[in-house]
Amino acid sequence: MKEPREKRGLVGALKARLGEYIRAARRGCPVVVCNRDAPVKRLIPYEARRDALRVRRPIRHLRDVAFGPPLRAVESLSHLLDERQPGR
Repeated sequence: MKEPREKRGLVGALKARLGEYIRAARRGCPVVVCNRDAPVKRLIPYEARRDALRVRRPIRHLRDVAFGPPLRAVESLSHLLDERQPGR
């Protein structure tokens, strides 16, 4: 079977005729959205994932994980003001 050809559309045309482009993607025709002739995005048909989410058992309990020392508080405003001083 022949693969569907990509459809190209500028951002303005996409805004004006969004439904048309979505129907094309739904039919299996990828849509390339361009901004000033430069491709920026591709609309493709949605495919539901068939594999179920697998939940793994934890390796160890969270209370058994050793964390480092707490971070010290930093006065970010004073650092920012220091950087913006003239002559620096």
